[in-house]
Amino acid sequence: MFQEKCRVTSIIQRSTALWEVSLLSPAISAASRPGHFVNLLPSDDWSPPMRRPMSIAAVSGDIFRIIFKIVGSGTEKMRSWKPGHLVDCIGPLGNTWTDYDAYFPLLVGGGVGIAPIQFLHEDLTAGRIRHSLIAGALTSGEHLFKHDPDSGVWLTTDDGSCGISGNVIMGLKKAIAKIPEKSEALKIFCCGPPAMNRAVGEFALQAGIRCDISVETVMACGTGICQGCAIELQQIASELPIYRQHFALACKDGPIFRAELLF
Repeated sequence: MFQEKCRVTSIIQRSTALWEVSLLSPAISAASRPGHFVNLLPSDDWSPPMRRPMSIAAVSGDIFRIIFKIVGSGTEKMRSWKPGHLVDCIGPLGNTWTDYDAYFPLLVGGGVGIAPIQFLHEDLTAGRIRHSLIAGALTSGEHLFKHDPDSGVWLTTDDGSCGISGNVIMGLKKAIAKIPEKSEALKIFCCGPPAMNRAVGEFALQAGIRCDISVETVMACGTGICQGCAIELQQIASELPIYRQHFALACKDGPIFRAELLF
């Protein structure tokens, strides 16, 4: 974990709802893996005072990228950043995606949850690991990818304006049906809004498919000190310290958890 003053190199609007910032940060970039996040200060004057957790969406050399949606005063200030602006960041934080080389990966993302999914997608593509990507959005203007089932990219939209009309579960079912090796073991990697995470997690449990879910929640410290991101688990997590086996910390024990621990 490092604390760096990261320099903004670019900020662009990627879709009607999502913005992308590139940050120059040699130490954080070098240590980051798919699934990690950073905790950053939206402004230099600590107004608002709490840091904001942002999943790392990609790494290229000494630069890492984050994706955010404007939902409050903190992200409003982030939208006003200009190239050259210095951002106080702590990271990389949290755990990472694992076991994607032992299964056929099914990547599912929605909203700002597409960020860690994009990072994993790029990592798997660079490693020539076959996988499918399912991304959900309200409308076509919110998507970052192109619908291309032949390449394993499935988009869904609530209004039917792009790809599959419906939610990510419909896209997930179509992606699974298209996998030629029916006997191949599958694993779902998911990040999105709470309702989407629950739907995907319950689908995976009912279908007997392994599933890891990255949760989205408010964090202050990002390091387990404030205890503000506690999550009640649905079964004992024996791999965690005894005092966190029932109430885990999203920042320190997560943000990625097995679906059976959450639902």
